[in-house]
Amino acid sequence: LQGDWSSDVCSSDLLEIPVALYEGLDTRACADIFISINTEQKPVSKSLVFDLYGVSSEYLVDPAALRAKDIATALNDDSTSPYFQLIKFPGSPRMRGGIALSTAVTALKPLVEVKGALEQVGIKELERQTAVLFNLFDAIRQKYESEWSSADNPFIYASGFMGALDFFRNKLIDYCNLRKSFTRETISNVLTLDSGHLILQSEVRGQSGSKSAAMIFDRLVECFHPQTEESRILPGDEQGVPASRPD
Repeated sequence: LQGDWSSDVCSSDLLEIPVALYEGLDTRACADIFISINTEQKPVSKSLVFDLYGVSSEYLVDPAALRAKDIATALNDDSTSPYFQLIKFPGSPRMRGGIALSTAVTALKPLVEVKGALEQVGIKELERQTAVLFNLFDAIRQKYESEWSSADNPFIYASGFMGALDFFRNKLIDYCNLRKSFTRETISNVLTLDSGHLILQSEVRGQSGSKSAAMIFDRLVECFHPQTEESRILPGDEQGVPASRPD
């Protein structure tokens, strides 16, 4: 084995590498092993990979994925969050609904990466990004009221989480930026969802993950009715985003 084992990568002079050796195999058996290793080997869960970012070496970490994981963790750990204990980390107990950590990170990354959607409108800090996304989901939760925890609420599943973030990235960000307000009220006021016209999980049941997320995105677009009047922004709150998550 040859390579550049610098001190940044290996802190010990002795590196133990597990190796499997086979002796006396014929060509067919060797080919079978090679094909099996290179076609059937399954990677570990992406959620486990993302969960290890907090303790791994910096050169291995995807900064956008780490930021997305931090936001997912905040949404999961805050008892007032719409997603309190609904982000499924490795080792989490089985639950009805919920969003796998890998799904949450993948959906959040385009918003929080360098030159991503939020950075392009000047929202760069972790706390402010978390506050904006909390406002988005809290505005939707407000529409569902007591039905938020219902099994027929698609937003407690991956499809609704992804669909809502697609809607936010493609429709709401520009609207909120023009009005210089990303508050829950600003978002809630342009969504015509009510108890008689809620988006339901039963509408997308049986569809693939990407298809169901696209269907929820389309339904949110149908409910999107931007207001045209000038917004009133308080001094010092130019973007309607507080330094930390609002109550």
